[in-house]
Amino acid sequence: EFGVHKQYKLDTAAYHYGLALVNTGDPDDGIVQWTKSIKLNPNYLDVFKALGKIHYENWYFDKALEYYEKADGLSPNQSDILLKIAETYYALKKYDESYAYAVRAHQLDRKNVYTKSLLNMVKHKTNNPRH
Repeated sequence: EFGVHKQYKLDTAAYHYGLALVNTGDPDDGIVQWTKSIKLNPNYLDVFKALGKIHYENWYFDKALEYYEKADGLSPNQSDILLKIAETYYALKKYDESYAYAVRAHQLDRKNVYTKSLLNMVKHKTNNPRH
């Protein structure tokens, strides 16, 4: 018999199945699988990041922010998560919050050109006198 067989834990299996569904054009069922994954493992960081991403891409910014903030709570001070939160606040036109998260992301990863770009965009819209 050919092929690789992996024994995934149920939460991991649901996450990967959800990814496959989303990538083949079935995001609603993918979200259902990711929700099952979270029920099995409420600390599954990748699921919260994936849920944030799919909601952001579909313009559900409040819901995306909710998932990204949960990811930040599980793994604080990850520059990629802080950048996603900053981008989401920017989409919500909450520029002061966006600026604050973008600064934190930039402090953690000064080479990230996306963070630098967001900082340049948002600093002109913020009420923050420190920039």
